[in-house]
Amino acid sequence: MKTIKVAISVCMIMMIMIVSVGCGGKAQTSNDKASSTKNNGVEKEKSSKDKHYDIKIGMWGSADYGKDEIAEYLNDKFNVTLSFEDFSWADYLQKLNVAASSGALPDMFAHPAWSNVDSRTTFFQWTKQQVIRPLPEDLSAYKNISALMENFEFLKRDGAHYMLPRIAWQPENAFVSQAIWVRKDWMENVGITKAPTNSEELYELLKAFTYDDPDGNGKDDTYGITKGGEDLWVLNMFQIEDANWIKEDGKFIPGMISKKNIDAIKYLRRLYEEGIIDPDYTTIKAEQGMDKFISGKVGAIANTSEAYHFKENLVDKMMKVNSEWGPEVVDILPPVGTEYGDPITNSFDNYWSGTLFNSSMDDDKMKRCLEIYDFLLSEEGLELGRFGLEGKHFEMDGDKYKSLLPIDPDTNLPKSLTLEQPTAGIKTLVTWDVDGRWLEPSMPERCVELEKKAHDLVVPYERDIDPRVRYVSTPAVDSMQILDVYREMLYKGFMSKTNVEEHFNAYLQDVLKNYKVQEAIDEFNAEAKKQGIK
Repeated sequence: MKTIKVAISVCMIMMIMIVSVGCGGKAQTSNDKASSTKNNGVEKEKSSKDKHYDIKIGMWGSADYGKDEIAEYLNDKFNVTLSFEDFSWADYLQKLNVAASSGALPDMFAHPAWSNVDSRTTFFQWTKQQVIRPLPEDLSAYKNISALMENFEFLKRDGAHYMLPRIAWQPENAFVSQAIWVRKDWMENVGITKAPTNSEELYELLKAFTYDDPDGNGKDDTYGITKGGEDLWVLNMFQIEDANWIKEDGKFIPGMISKKNIDAIKYLRRLYEEGIIDPDYTTIKAEQGMDKFISGKVGAIANTSEAYHFKENLVDKMMKVNSEWGPEVVDILPPVGTEYGDPITNSFDNYWSGTLFNSSMDDDKMKRCLEIYDFLLSEEGLELGRFGLEGKHFEMDGDKYKSLLPIDPDTNLPKSLTLEQPTAGIKTLVTWDVDGRWLEPSMPERCVELEKKAHDLVVPYERDIDPRVRYVSTPAVDSMQILDVYREMLYKGFMSKTNVEEHFNAYLQDVLKNYKVQEAIDEFNAEAKKQGIK
């Protein structure tokens, strides 16, 4: 025996641009192109403003932006010099807080804002203290922004918008936050070819991955599942949404205090005590968990399930570990239910995070920033971010985009545009463009298949809720921060031998009394009643 060492209700967004390209056709919109610039570089018009501006943009992964042909194209088009402040996922919130206090924020920058419970309080403070600048009340000069924001009235603070949401999907699709990736070849090796349909069958599969030598090396060196993006894979089994408000016993409560957490802890404890779950689960980061999955140490991991993530992990990394592995040996498991019934998937609107604007900018500089943003949302802007400049980075082959970039010898596909022209990644300032990545010539078809399968398996379990539930704002609701306390409770609960009910109830009394959770519940329910949210 092995020794034990120690999600979707989508608010579908109508954007100005609707992709109708299938597997590579060109997008069509009703965009007014009268003042746009051709991607082939033959026709160029500068911004209508004569004054030159230096504009700093803060984004994740932008260290190499601003030094290539796409940057030159944008600089010339808008009479600006773009520079970029690279954000690290590990400490960007702290650095932005320091920059805000010293007046050194970028001109426009990505921020979780409304999206994360633990970042909303700062966002609200910035709006009140005028650290960030509101959008103009009249957005008619920016057709793409105006069309986008028609769907986000509920995001206003004190009657104004302070954030432009970064869209995830086109409206005909839906946002899949997370699904369970599984080694399909391991399932075959342990004699399980049918995907689990309930929590008990999932337990049996993970147990077989642990004890039935799924990799065939004759060693007792594998585990069933490890830490991925979050713990939603087990919480959603028990109909728990940790960071959202849910209705239980007739009132809205934070999912983090739902009594269903008791059964989730018991399930995790069973996996832990039997040595099925990675013993490092509670201490490692998501990237370390993915490394274990990639290197063949575990058979399953819950992770964001987009084509880009499959390519990054299964092609760019896994195949370097073993050339016979890759996207073909991985499959997606359907969500499984429990005695409570069907699972749920975590509810998100069709965006994550937004772009904020530094209040120190004057009106003309703000207009220039909005011009750039509006362009990036347009058909031409998306084409630039997806494929680059026509005649330099792509050419049209009928209605399909043909890459002119060098071939990657490892995949025999064209190299990714962002490797050759990093500033193409600026499109993620306005949209994550998840399904737009399906169109990239460098994207392996199997990675697209896995994303679409995750979509088809997960979306049917989305909760149909009023989107206003996630945006109720009161003093106590805005200041309630118990996510870290909740995670500590969850992990200690399944790693210890204490009575689970007693452990959870002690945590419950603590947060109700000492973290103003009871005040938040009272205020939330009063505001929900006032707004008619049921």
